[in-house]
Amino acid sequence: MNQEILSIQFLALIHDIDKFYQRAYGSKDKENYTYRFCKEVLGLDEELSAVFTDSECKYAKLIERANCISNEIDSEEDSNYLEDNSVRLKSIFSEIDFGKERKKAYFNLNKIDCSTYPQETVEVENRYKELWDAFEDSVKGICTNGINKYAFDRMYAMLFEYTTLIPDSNLYKDGSFVSLFDHSKLTSAIAGCLLEHQTDSFYMYEFDVSGIQKFIFKVVEGSSTKKGIAKALRGRSSYINLLTNAITYSILDKFDLTESNIIFNTGGGGTILLPFEENIDSILKNVEKPVKEALFEMFGDTITFVSAYVEMNAEELKVFKQEKALTLKMKLDENKSKKYNELFKRDNFFFQMSASQNKCNLCGNEIDDDIERCSTCNAIEHISDFYTKYDKGFVICYDVNDALKEYKDEDLEKIDFKYCQIYLIPKYKMMSIPSHVYIDSINNPELGNVRFLANLVPKNKNGNIMSFGSIVDELTPDTCGDKKMAILKMDVDNLGAVFAFGLKEKKEGSKQMVLQRSLSKYLTLSRSMELFFGKFLVQICKDVTRDIYAMENQSMKNENMFYIDYAGGDDLVIIGPAYGIVYLAKEINEKFNQFVKNENMSISGGIFIQDDKSPIRFGVQSAEDLLEESKGLSSKNGITMIHTTIAFNKFDELLQCAQKYKGYINDGVISRTNLYSIMSLIRDKDYADYLRTIPLIQYSLFRNIDKNHSEKREDILRDFNKISSYSNHDELLNQMVLILKLAIMFTRNS
Repeated sequence: MNQEILSIQFLALIHDIDKFYQRAYGSKDKENYTYRFCKEVLGLDEELSAVFTDSECKYAKLIERANCISNEIDSEEDSNYLEDNSVRLKSIFSEIDFGKERKKAYFNLNKIDCSTYPQETVEVENRYKELWDAFEDSVKGICTNGINKYAFDRMYAMLFEYTTLIPDSNLYKDGSFVSLFDHSKLTSAIAGCLLEHQTDSFYMYEFDVSGIQKFIFKVVEGSSTKKGIAKALRGRSSYINLLTNAITYSILDKFDLTESNIIFNTGGGGTILLPFEENIDSILKNVEKPVKEALFEMFGDTITFVSAYVEMNAEELKVFKQEKALTLKMKLDENKSKKYNELFKRDNFFFQMSASQNKCNLCGNEIDDDIERCSTCNAIEHISDFYTKYDKGFVICYDVNDALKEYKDEDLEKIDFKYCQIYLIPKYKMMSIPSHVYIDSINNPELGNVRFLANLVPKNKNGNIMSFGSIVDELTPDTCGDKKMAILKMDVDNLGAVFAFGLKEKKEGSKQMVLQRSLSKYLTLSRSMELFFGKFLVQICKDVTRDIYAMENQSMKNENMFYIDYAGGDDLVIIGPAYGIVYLAKEINEKFNQFVKNENMSISGGIFIQDDKSPIRFGVQSAEDLLEESKGLSSKNGITMIHTTIAFNKFDELLQCAQKYKGYINDGVISRTNLYSIMSLIRDKDYADYLRTIPLIQYSLFRNIDKNHSEKREDILRDFNKISSYSNHDELLNQMVLILKLAIMFTRNS
């Protein structure tokens, strides 16, 4: 990595550290404090520390220019200026407006690792001093040996931990949605681009990885592999994330840039801010070619990678100009149709008959005769075992130049992507990081890019991942009826429109709302999504597990009954006992609403219920199809299961009614067989046909429910009469069928 770029990006990253200190201790001496921080806390030498006192030096001018561009990107329309430490970070979701109700919400001052949901009231407690002291301790002496990769990665991670929930500016009475970390990160990214090319032009680069679902669920589900399916699916999801990150870091390494320049990065692709280069096309082709060749060699046409870029000036960067963003998207879509062009000339591009007839017993790929599994499936199994063992946190090193080949750790796992070597390490033990090595810290702020990963699966007493059969058989409470498995697929509604058109603000001096996209808002919105799906989702799963056992008066058999196959960006796939999945879907929707506090944002889902011995890959596709049915609702925000779609705002009431009927069955008020017969009468009927069945329903209820339960019999009749009381007859009829089906499923046939 270029030392000068590393130095300027580090100094730009800490250029506003005085804001943090001032709010803790009240000092207003910006230049002298940042200088003292570099010298006394970090141990930086005089020459580099003096950048913050000598405004005429090269680095100082460059950082000031980068800061100006970043400030223009971060600026907010607010005439109510008030320099006050009571100002808190405003939730970005408060900005999203499509005409529905939205509430202002604010984050409490805290470490990101201890973050909570945004609150409508601003906390009174001032914790700046406590946070500053902990931050200062965490970075003390990191620059004793100068600005090296270790110093940068440690500072980057600690700024993320301590300043992501701190507002960049405390001048806006209504709060600021830009965090100190995001402003510092963006300034660092811009400074890195300006150093060698002092022009206000940049490139926004985006790439996309295709074939993810096909790869994840490419597993042979036979009797010999059934017990390993859970481990294989989890490992494959993690493998894709590693592959995508490796592409990101390969691009950064080519330009000698740091993690600061990552704008967006998920399992499906990424967006990176790059410097202006005259020969940008040639540079990108040189770095992408070995990546594409390696992917083809490892996966054939299953996993593919395409990219696109657009030039942006500082003003276009400020608003993340819509026309530029659309151009970038169009170019990316166009390149997807030409993704094989560069590979046509390869000798091994076209199909060749393999000399071996042996196939991997887990994925079905052809392998040598003397082995049972391919190298990819072996790597995937090792990844899954590692993630299970170190679920509280670990470090991932992405080595673009094989600089860590001598690193020793008995628990290390190495994955060879050919264009990048990946090392999974419980804890990074060296106080230096070689050039060409990038680090992700997972669920534990330590070094480099801190990522929240919903790393949660049910484990047995030996600490191993439970099979899907064991999850269903052992973790379904005995009082919860049929031991079926369910697959939940959810994603955020209209997220593309939210990014493109939802971020608005009032024009100064007017009540008019105007579209105000910006790179900072894009960054913050992406990070907020990762916070919910990567961090809060884990606790939601644990809370629902606890609540289900409590509701059923059962002792907890496991702290968690849910297998998170994938959660990131804006969607998730979770597998678990059917009874639990139904309530988990409800809770995720409710917690998402609490998190965003904005009716303009919602989430939808699909639940597919199946036997645990049925192929998972087909179940996931069925859940995806049901999710699409939910999005067919006029306002979306629905859940589809057992052939019925219902809005989430009615789902809780429906589940309460199903629980009531479950109680009636368990208490002997009505038999499961009788309820099934009534359900069969009205299933697949329209309202006109339903009216003709009412006498039969009444006869059945009076014949089978004795007079000792007459009040409950009348209650059941009232539920059926409600169908005729409202204009949405067919909708209510379908919901009643679902209620009865759930009550039957939630009870055992004695």
